[in-house]
Amino acid sequence: VHCNMIIVNIVNLLGFCFDRNKRALVYEFMPNKSLDKFVSNNCLDLEKVYNIAVEVAKSLEYLHTWCNARIVHFDIKSKNILLDEDFCLKISDFGLAKLGKKKPSVISMLGTRGTIGYTAPDVLSRNFGRVSHKSNVHSYGMMVLEMAGAKQIGGTGEVLLSSEDYFPDKIYENRPSLHTLT
Repeated sequence: VHCNMIIVNIVNLLGFCFDRNKRALVYEFMPNKSLDKFVSNNCLDLEKVYNIAVEVAKSLEYLHTWCNARIVHFDIKSKNILLDEDFCLKISDFGLAKLGKKKPSVISMLGTRGTIGYTAPDVLSRNFGRVSHKSNVHSYGMMVLEMAGAKQIGGTGEVLLSSEDYFPDKIYENRPSLHTLT
């Protein structure tokens, strides 16, 4: 799913192959691979975390506001943020994305989408509310917490399913004091 316009922070689709049993999408090469590699190695200073967070937020705003149809990614996470040779980021993996109406609205869907640990509660259970583009904002927040060193989500294949491991609660319980951050 791509907009008609190429923008800096969305990975560009260069071509495709659809030949009998062979199907492939060809995207631009991103030599620094995905953000999760740098998060898991604690290679990001606070300035890089801030800059990446701002750029991802701008990209989500573009998908939610400026495309012809609202695009809800449903899998915003560090593994789906690719980095080029200059560490400029691009959002990738639109395989779970859904198109919505331009104006803010509820998104109709069956089942859940996304990665446990990043997925918004409203996507996991309709008891938490209606699914909308705001689900991406939740995933984005979880990714920012992960980048800031709060915890790596799924880096070792761990799955957060119990209430004891609910990531936002763990962040709150283990938050550093404001004096530690300055």
